[in-house]
Amino acid sequence: MSDDDDALQRMREFARSRAKARVESMRVARFEEEARTRVIREDLAYLPQVKVLLSVLQDAYAAPQRLRELLEQIPVLRARCCLRAGMATDYDVLPSLKEALASIGNLGIEAELFGLLEDLTVLSAEQGPGQDPRSE
Repeated sequence: MSDDDDALQRMREFARSRAKARVESMRVARFEEEARTRVIREDLAYLPQVKVLLSVLQDAYAAPQRLRELLEQIPVLRARCCLRAGMATDYDVLPSLKEALASIGNLGIEAELFGLLEDLTVLSAEQGPGQDPRSE
């Protein structure tokens, strides 16, 4: 194989990797449009459900249906779980919540939950003390 062939092969591999990255970034953008994953002020109202979800995740005998019911009550967390599962597949559509939970499991739920708690904490700190999240 000549140097020209090697250079051509490297250029082709580079072009393929760039095209693949471009397709993946478009896929991620489409998923993020379908699923609202950023916290907003109204999400602070879901803190009681988050507390219940934390206790259910600690229960080894908790039914998966109970987890799904709680996740349905927290839209931003539901979207994050579906997005996490969707990123792990080659599908062009987000999985349903049931499919997502089967894919990511309790550890994935916990990871997304802790990320959500961190984002809610930052949002709460930025909002300032004594403000009602439902106001305005």
